[in-house]
Amino acid sequence: MDEGEGEAQESNELGGGSLEQRTRDEIAQMLYRSTTGTGTWGEMFTHQPPLSVNLQSRLKNGRTYRPTDYGYNPKYISRYCIDKKIFKQKMTALGGTILIDASGSMSFDGQDILEVMQLLPAVTIAMYNGKSNTGDLRIIAKNGKRVTEKYLDEHSGYGNVVDGPALEWLGTQPARRIWVSDMHVFGAHGDTSGFNLMADVNKLVRKYNIVNLKNIEEVKEHGLKLNM
Repeated sequence: MDEGEGEAQESNELGGGSLEQRTRDEIAQMLYRSTTGTGTWGEMFTHQPPLSVNLQSRLKNGRTYRPTDYGYNPKYISRYCIDKKIFKQKMTALGGTILIDASGSMSFDGQDILEVMQLLPAVTIAMYNGKSNTGDLRIIAKNGKRVTEKYLDEHSGYGNVVDGPALEWLGTQPARRIWVSDMHVFGAHGDTSGFNLMADVNKLVRKYNIVNLKNIEEVKEHGLKLNM
C-alpha cells in the first residue's frame, strides 16, 4: 500500500471515493499513452500577494448553526413534532486546499472564487503556471479574502511548466486537497514527452490523496461531497 492510501479508503464514506478512483484511472491512462522520453519540471517560485478583496461579509450570510436531535441547547422547539431536531449545533467551517492550473487552457474569475469560498469558507486557494523553464505558484485566496480581478487577469495564461512542484506544495497543505486541472501536464520548455513527468504526478497524487477535478464548476458540484 502506498503512503496515505489508508486515508483515501476512509474518505470513501464521505463520498470522495469515486472521484479519487477517477483521478487514478485517468492518470494511469495518461501513463500508458506517454512516450519513453525524459522531461524536467521548471523551477517554481511561490508568491503571497496582497489579498485586498475582503469577502467576510458575504461569507457570513451562510448559516453557522444547524438543528440536530442531540445536544444541550434546545433552540428549535417547534421542530419536535417534525423530526425532533430541537438542539442547536455549531457547523464546522469546511476548508482544505485547492490548487488551480492557471495555464491558457483553464479559466476562472473572482466570482468563481467567491462561490467556492461560500461552500468552503476556510479554504485556501492557489494557482500556478509558467513559461520556458520557470513557473509561479500564487496564493490567491485565504481567510475570507482574495486577490483582485486585475491580479487574476495579469497572471493567468501561459503554460504549466511546474505541475510537479505545485503538487508537492499542495501535499504540504491542509486536507482535503483538490487539484483543478485538465491534467495536460507540461514540463520545462513545453516538454510533454516525458514518461517520468506523468509518473511523478501519479506518485504525488497517490502519496497525498489528491483529488483531480476538471474545472471550477466541478469544484462547486463536488466540494461539499468531498467534505473538505
